[in-house]
Amino acid sequence: MEAYKQVKTDKRLVIAGDSSDTDDYAVALKEAAASDPRALFTGHVEGNLLSELYSNAYCYALPSDVEGLPMSLLEAMSHGAACVTSDIPECADVLQGCGLTFPHGDAGALRDVLEGLIADSAQAERLGAWHVTARLMAMTGTASSKGRLLCMRVLRNEDPSCK
Repeated sequence: MEAYKQVKTDKRLVIAGDSSDTDDYAVALKEAAASDPRALFTGHVEGNLLSELYSNAYCYALPSDVEGLPMSLLEAMSHGAACVTSDIPECADVLQGCGLTFPHGDAGALRDVLEGLIADSAQAERLGAWHVTARLMAMTGTASSKGRLLCMRVLRNEDPSCK
């Protein structure tokens, strides 16, 4: 919330889900957001509504300090969202370079990454397209390492003939 409040945008911050932490944390987060009408807390969401949130998100941010395997990150990627996470290995390893990271716990760095992504909609589209393409490749069995590399280069506007 600290980072988002500093971002100059009319894009909404949607915080979906219930607290996996303590109720005190959830209350503190809602209090921090109370003065910002752009913030929306949905509570628990699942099914079609959750899919709609992911599919219509400009980007998905996961600023965690501690994670296991972040299922919400995998879900966001599968829906084609441009993803921003803290640089903890559990998140960065899932992104495999196809998302943006920032040093965990650094609200200023998160703000800078979000502002950069908001300023560059083409980058957001490329990041989201990579996730959808990777999902299709996996579903069709064409997810060879050469295919993934070529796809990544094309989506990043690199010359696909590069070695």
